[in-house]
Amino acid sequence: MLMQWGLDKADQLGVDMFIEAVDDGQPLYAKHGCKLLSTVYLRSEVQQPSVRWKELEAQVQAPLHYHLMWRPARGLKEALVGSGEESGAK
Repeated sequence: MLMQWGLDKADQLGVDMFIEAVDDGQPLYAKHGCKLLSTVYLRSEVQQPSVRWKELEAQVQAPLHYHLMWRPARGLKEALVGSGEESGAK
């Protein structure tokens, strides 16, 4: 319900959406027309880390990552049709 509201609002305004998704959220966004652009890894390496630093890294399961996703205004399918990509035309 909230996802549909956001999609409708973006379409109404004619703006693209950029999403930072976690692993569990990526399929939901893909189902709603978002395309994966990149997976970003956040590295937590430091020189001579303390014992506490190593404990925290283990706790948060470093390295952390997220998926950068994009949905053009009015959805991916409409953007591809408008560009001729979906039909194979160039």
